[in-house]
Amino acid sequence: MAPLAVVHTEPLLEEFRAPFCSTANFWRHFSAFSTTLLSILLTFASQGLWLRTNTFPEKPIVRFTENVFFLFETPSYSEKTLFWSPIAQLNEIALAKQFELLVPVIETVHSDRDGDCRADEIEIRIAFRLATNATLPPSTILEKRALVELKGAPIFGSFQSQNPFNEIDIIGDMAFSQQNLLPSYANFSSEGFSSNFSPEAMDWQMRRWAIEQNFSIVLSRKAERVRMTTLQEIGEGVLFYFTFRTRIGEQIFHYRTNVWEMLKWAWIQYLALLVIVRYPIGVLSSFFYQNQIIGTFVGAAKNKMH
Repeated sequence: MAPLAVVHTEPLLEEFRAPFCSTANFWRHFSAFSTTLLSILLTFASQGLWLRTNTFPEKPIVRFTENVFFLFETPSYSEKTLFWSPIAQLNEIALAKQFELLVPVIETVHSDRDGDCRADEIEIRIAFRLATNATLPPSTILEKRALVELKGAPIFGSFQSQNPFNEIDIIGDMAFSQQNLLPSYANFSSEGFSSNFSPEAMDWQMRRWAIEQNFSIVLSRKAERVRMTTLQEIGEGVLFYFTFRTRIGEQIFHYRTNVWEMLKWAWIQYLALLVIVRYPIGVLSSFFYQNQIIGTFVGAAKNKMH
């Protein structure tokens, strides 16, 4: 006779019964209560009941609006100070204080290499005369979670050299530094620069203003190059070139957790811990019942499907 193959199996179940007022029944309710309570305590101890922050990666929409601030420092023997800002009131104050206003020539190129309608790189070319301090405030928008618009998160820079130069090249990665959590789902807009700044202390006042904002922008992996090229006379001055190129990658932003997200993560963590805690308690209960450590009555074995 040919050997037989196993085509189907069904386990046999044993029933262990006990009176309502018995140690076995008490242990059944106590183990169920202990499993639930222990899972809640572990969830609470691991802070799973209050996920207060959420972290989301997003590549921000960054546009350069051609608003720039320049402070030109001339040699100590010269009393001429050159100044420029996009705020008309500041320029009027500078003129009243015998500053010379110098209008820069700006060319901006936004490059989108991956076709997601968000700039991957911004190159700014500026022509002016003898600048030593510059501030570039790009406009930045986040829209993946909350709609956030930064009307001026400045990038600061200053340049000094003991040798004469008339061209500066700067390249770096744009990195956002966040101070406070963003709203979970809401609109948030930062205010731009104020016209109350003083032209003489503009650099210091703008740095103080930037520190008080939620976002600041820094250049990571920055490289600079200064050099002297062929001088081009423009009237009584010398043309000076400033080229700024920054790469814009995916950033990490932190948001507040709303009620539904908090409940969702608390429920997921509770269920995970419940499964973990329930297994050893179930094994211990089976050991007690099967070895008659807790008195029970064993019923007839029957098929699980019936």
